[in-house]
Amino acid sequence: MSDKEGRKGLLGRLHHEAPSVSQALAPTAENIIIKIATDFTKAPGPRFEATGSGVFSGEEFRNRILSCRYREAKEKGVKLEVDIDGTLGYMEGFLEEAFGGLVRQLKGENILDVLHIVSSDKNNPYIKRIESYVSDAVDVAKEKKGLAKLFNR
Repeated sequence: MSDKEGRKGLLGRLHHEAPSVSQALAPTAENIIIKIATDFTKAPGPRFEATGSGVFSGEEFRNRILSCRYREAKEKGVKLEVDIDGTLGYMEGFLEEAFGGLVRQLKGENILDVLHIVSSDKNNPYIKRIESYVSDAVDVAKEKKGLAKLFNR
């Protein structure tokens, strides 16, 4: 058994299979809610799917769940609430790729106008990290747009 298979077997006991995009996360009366621990995994992994054991990566979460639910919330004019409680913790790469990666995917859009990070602990340090990753990605996108304008005169 490979290391990846062993990890996947262990993680299989810690989560249920992530739903397909069509099954995932029906909206509430107003807001759309993602609960990472139940809708994705209790054991989030690394940044990229291709990274080593890439199981339950930030990239996979963004591509399978976060991106489509964000677009749905934006189209409906509601908030997307992402509940970060109930996991075994998060690697920084997972959070940056999921949330900062969504900003890059959307060409620098400030997703915090639609996205709200939810935790039972209002001082949860992951909230500030996510907000920082989003802010940094927005700033980088603005810098790139400014440079593009400068050189495309």
